[in-house]
Amino acid sequence: MAHRQPKNHGLATYASIRQYRRSHMRGVKIIRNSIVILFFGLMISFLWLVMPAHLACKNSFEGETLTTLWGDTVTCDGESMDVTSSYFQGLIGCLIIVILLFIFCQLVLKKFL
Repeated sequence: MAHRQPKNHGLATYASIRQYRRSHMRGVKIIRNSIVILFFGLMISFLWLVMPAHLACKNSFEGETLTTLWGDTVTCDGESMDVTSSYFQGLIGCLIIVILLFIFCQLVLKKFL
């Protein structure tokens, strides 16, 4: 008489649960990595484009035309300061999300996988 395998009755095995968690974490890692890429893109554009204009207009009057670190001329108005603050807020938001996703991924990977 042949040896029969026990029936699973719809219960998930440890291997299938582990495989499901790995595939689920793969999606979280993709999201985390894309946010990291977005963060570094924002950081490069902030340091290259926005910050030199902000530093040039820091101690100037409204409507003055000044030269930035890179040799570009910039007109100092209220809009340039608004752009700087919005970029900075976006960078901080991306950084917080990156840190939280990184901590989440590390905790879940060490605990469950």
